Amino acid sequence: MKPITESTRLFLEQYYPQIKVNKHKVTINQPYRMEIPSNLFPLRNKPTMSIFSYVNTQQINNDPIAEKAFNENTYKMGFCYTNTEKMLESFNRYELSEYESYVGWIIINGIPLHHAWLVYKNIHVLDPSITLIDEIIRERKYHSAQEMREKIVELERAFETKPNADYQTFGQAAPFVLYIGSVCSPNKGRQIFNETIQQFPHHPSYQGQGMNPQGMSTVQQMYYSK
Repeated sequence: MKPITESTRLFLEQYYPQIKVNKHKVTINQPYRMEIPSNLFPLRNKPTMSIFSYVNTQQINNDPIAEKAFNENTYKMGFCYTNTEKMLESFNRYELSEYESYVGWIIINGIPLHHAWLVYKNIHVLDPSITLIDEIIRERKYHSAQEMREKIVELERAFETKPNADYQTFGQAAPFVLYIGSVCSPNKGRQIFNETIQQFPHHPSYQGQGMNPQGMSTVQQMYYSK
């Protein structure tokens, strides 16, 4: 595993005290003990294992080619492997360099979810799945979970008219998301997910919040049903 920066260490101590990092793995102690990598939370290419957070990433500025490459695609909610493949194709087509696809686990609400994203120049996370909508929803109160889900779907449709870089993660990781992953192709990531769910059909990451066996959340199911 790549060494974490001092800023990342302090960030984890303050905002993720349940997470402990050593040179071989990340241990999450709440809501129960989980280890990355492990059979339940696998990673490929372990020497490249890295942690990306709000404090060790930066927003992309003054890079019109990267912005054009990111904006030209239509990304789909819940399709992180396909979305990352699209980013790779665009960055390659525009002859950009210093980018790698990562596959691993993101922590948003305590439980790791399998995920794929792009890292550019080692300090920029590009992730169409995490958007300003997530931040808006976190700042508001709702009478019920169903009301919140309906608002998410409404906002998703409203934001679709904006350029991707204006509301999707374009360089700096959101402060409420932690990325733990390693260099890996999106297709291999897709295979890892399928094999993991096949081996662990009751995987704890995909048992709550209405998630179906394919890892699609209730919100995503609502979004595609309309």
